[in-house]
Formats: sequence, structure tokens, C-alpha cells
Amino acid sequence: MIRARRKFSLLALTVLLLWAICVPLFLVQAAQIAPSRLTVRGAQVVDGQGQPVFLAGVNYEGFTERAWKMWEDGQFDPTLIQRDFEAARRGGYNTLRIFVQEGLATNILAGDFSKLDKVVALAKKQGLRLLLTLADYGEPRLENLLTLDRLVATHYRDEPTIFAFDLKNEPNFGDFAGIVYPGGEKPALQTDVLLRAYGEKISREAVKSWRYSDEGKRVVSVLQDDETAWHLANGYKLWQEFEAEAGSWVQPGVTVQPGTVTSLLVAPGAGRAGFGYGVSNEGRAKWGKLIEAVDGTLSRWTELRAAALRQAAPQTLLTIGFNDMSLAILPGPNRYLDFISPHIYGYLSDLAGTYLSLETLRSFYPVRPIVFEEFGYSGVQWPSAPVDGEVVAGYETAVWLWLRQHDFAGGYKWLLNSPTNNPNHYEAGFGLLDSDNKPNPNFLAARAVLDHGGSRGEFTRLEIGPDGKALEYEWHSAGMPTATLAQPQEWFGNGTLWREAEANWKLLVVQAGQAPWHIGWQKLATGETNLSLSTNNMAWVWLDLKGLNGRKAVQVVSATVQTDPLSADTSLILTQLQPDGSLALLTQPGATYLLKLAV
Repeated sequence: MIRARRKFSLLALTVLLLWAICVPLFLVQAAQIAPSRLTVRGAQVVDGQGQPVFLAGVNYEGFTERAWKMWEDGQFDPTLIQRDFEAARRGGYNTLRIFVQEGLATNILAGDFSKLDKVVALAKKQGLRLLLTLADYGEPRLENLLTLDRLVATHYRDEPTIFAFDLKNEPNFGDFAGIVYPGGEKPALQTDVLLRAYGEKISREAVKSWRYSDEGKRVVSVLQDDETAWHLANGYKLWQEFEAEAGSWVQPGVTVQPGTVTSLLVAPGAGRAGFGYGVSNEGRAKWGKLIEAVDGTLSRWTELRAAALRQAAPQTLLTIGFNDMSLAILPGPNRYLDFISPHIYGYLSDLAGTYLSLETLRSFYPVRPIVFEEFGYSGVQWPSAPVDGEVVAGYETAVWLWLRQHDFAGGYKWLLNSPTNNPNHYEAGFGLLDSDNKPNPNFLAARAVLDHGGSRGEFTRLEIGPDGKALEYEWHSAGMPTATLAQPQEWFGNGTLWREAEANWKLLVVQAGQAPWHIGWQKLATGETNLSLSTNNMAWVWLDLKGLNGRKAVQVVSATVQTDPLSADTSLILTQLQPDGSLALLTQPGATYLLKLAV
């Protein structure tokens, strides 16, 4: 019995020791992956340790055939949502933007958070933060929105997975001006202030029928009286005149500087037409009363929404997703927001316009985080002309690289899935995943940037190809021409490349079309070097490793390939260097190769 007790004691001691060692490690690991609160510091979003966080995001509206219907009874499927979230994480994304649509809002107002709770849990499981866009539907009473704001903020006040609330997706004039305010309050646009300043643009009698037209219903709540409707209609007509004028205005002072990435696309000295007009001296001289009324009304709408949310969840960040940049730059609403979230779409060959719009916006708010909340290029250009997926991938890769290079706080690609339930081919062509849930070329190209594009660097080539559509680009880390394997480097490009660097090392990428590719390496603490290589298309890649190592010999310690971008599975491959010390690989489309080198 005594010996038995000793055996038991030794066993118990062993278990206790293992527990003492393993449990703390488990807790440390859990603490490392658990999301911390994000805050704002200057133009950056930072984590709980004060480290900058680049928001690598994608918009999510549901599985392919359930897009915009994911919350509906009979359509809500956590298994499909989990599969999509796993795909987003595999693609290098760390955050998703999701939307509170009318069906979900009805559930929440009835006290049922089960669907949203499940989605939050699925995001947390994948280590994804959520940007929750509220009220993605029409609502005639502001008080109803405030009620929903309070309920959502109270329920998730201690949930850092939801790091920010987006008050409204692309608010238009009627969303903040035409809505009924609490307590009978009448903000400036609902009064006669603009009629007295500018005169009548549409008669009181004409408004009685206009307000029930498709246009009028977007501007005036059905609950507004005829007097208020008359005021709103005249304000709206004035706003239309203003925006038409702003579209032909060229802003002085925001120009393309020689030697910048944008100067690779357009001639130096070109100005940016558009949205700075309303806050310019010229614009204010003519439209000052209108701008004050719009700014004051939007500011009041934002103030009330922000107060309801911050009272319940003071640590959660706030933003608004604007597609009207004339609204996005107004100072009033931005007093209540933590970061600015523009939505900008452009046709192929207009990448310079996108860059210049973002630069212009930052010129107004240089110390405020700017998150490019919606961007992307469709595989079907309007109205129905198909575009090669490699071309789309090139443009979106150039956007991601530019955001990283210029220290923007992040971006959200539109859209994760290609919706099969949308008859509009242009709208249905934005997905990172196709209708069969397989990765499109833009998924593969973005993954390389999001996994490896954090180092400082610059474009050395960025131009529209001879066909007027395809983009040709090359981006690399600082110091690349004289780099060695001892220095971490990243190189992104597309198409075929031949480079002979000053340090007498060479790189050759040969492939058909304009498919993106990536090559990078990083020195490990062990003294070895990890080299990563991926191509969107089948390619022949030749790299002079001996030249990169100062003409000293290099050995391949191990080589693996990940052929399925939606899986973590890898397999060993046999790789031998050429007699001259170079690496030659015939790559498979979408595969990622990882080589460990002894140098």
C-alpha cells in the first residue's frame, strides 16, 4: 500500500507539474490571440500595447446565393458563414465589415441577439475583428435608430471583437436631413434658412407631388409635414447644384508631385477636381449658407447617434462610411468620429483618381486615421464587358501596396463573395471568391501583400499597359537593388520581369499575361533565411541565390508548397539549386513556396 501511494504520489506530482507548465502556456497563447481594444493615436489605429494595426479588411454580405439575405430566417446558416470567415483569415485579412439590415434590426429590437452573437463568436474564433455597420436600411424616425444604437452598444460594450460601429453605410441627403428628429427638433435643413438665402428652387405646390416620386421618397420621410418637405426639397435641389459645380472644380494645392507614385500614372502638376470645393474660399463665397446648413444638420445627426453609442460603449470606435466625399470632409460630423471611412470606386485606368482622392482627403485630416472602407474593381466593367481576373488583381494589389506605403490605417475590399443572387453583372463581379467559393486571382494576389507587404518600400513601375486597361507595376522594399539574403526584402510585380541588380544578382519571372507575383525573404534568429515565392499564374522563376549571398554558397535546408490557398496543408518538395547556385522553379498557379536556406 505504501508503495502504491508513492506511485500515485509520483503520478499526481507529474500531472501537477505538467499542469503548472502547460496551463500558463495555454493561457499566454490564448491571451496572444484574444483581440485587444483598438484605439486611435494620431493617424494610426493601435492595439492594447500601443502597436499600430493595419486594418486588412473585407466587406461581408453573406454566402454567394444569400448575399444581403444572410440574417433572414431560413437563410441564416452559421456553417456557411464559418466557412467564409475561415477563407477570409486564410486570405490574410484581420477584420470584416458586416451590416445590420432590417431583418436583424427587427430581431434585436425584440431582444433577440442570437444571430449576431453567433456571428461575433465565429469571428472571434478566427481571430477576426468586426466593423459593424448599423442601420443598413431606410428609417423614417431617428429615435428608432437611437433605440437600436443603445441596445447594440449595451449588449457588446465588453466585446472587443466589435472594435468599431459604422453609423450608416453611404448616408445620402435624406438619411440625415429628411428623417424625423426626436422631440420635434428641426435641424437647419428642415427650416426656411436656405429659402431666405437662395430663394425658391421648387414651389410648395410642386413639392406635394414630387415628395412621392422615387427621388422625393429618398429625400423626405413620409412622416414629414408639407412645410418641412418644401424646405427639404429646396435644400436638396441646391445641394444638387452645388455638387454639379464641385465636379468641375480643380482644387489648388493638391497636385501630383514629381517622383511620387501618383506621378508614375499622371503628369505632375495635375490638380484634383471635386470635393474640396465646399470648404474652399471660392465655394464658401457662393455656397456658404448651404454648406453651413448641411454641415450643421449632418453634425447634429452624428452627435445624437454618437451620444447614444458612447454612453453605452465608450471604448468602441465610431465612423461613417461615406461615398459622397463632399460630406466626408465636413468638420461638423468628424468631431464625433474616430476615423474617416471613404468609399471610392473607379473604372480601370483611373487608379490615379483613386490615389488623388485619398491624398486630398488626408490633406484635410492629416492626423486622423483614414480607412479605405470600400474599394475594388469588378470583373465586369459597366455595362457588361468582362475583364480578365489578372487585370483586376493587379489594380487591387496596387491599392493595397499604396495604402501600406503611405501609412493609411487600412482598407476593406468590396466584397468577399461573388453574389449569385444579384442580376447586375457589374455588382456581382467584385468577389474575392467566385460563385463556387473558389479563390479568384485578386484573392491570391492580395494574400501575398497582406502576409508580406508590411515593410517600407515604393513603386518603381506603375503604368497603364498598351491596351489602356491592364496595369503594369513593380514594388519593392527600400534598398532592394543592393539587397542580400541578410536583409529582409519583399518584391511584388506582375507579368514578366527580368532584373539584374547592382550587386550582380539576377531575377527572372516568365509567365503569360499580367498575373501578379511575389518574392520575399527574411533572416531568422537561427541564422537561416526563409524565402517565400508565389505566382498567380504558372511561371518559370529563376533567382540567383549565390549572387544574393555575396557569391557565397547557399543550401536549401527544406522546401514546402501550399497548393490550396484555403487550406493550411503543405507538402514537401524536392528542390535542388543549379550548379551556378541559382534557384529555378516552375510554379503552379496560386501556390505558395517556402524555402529555408542555409547561408
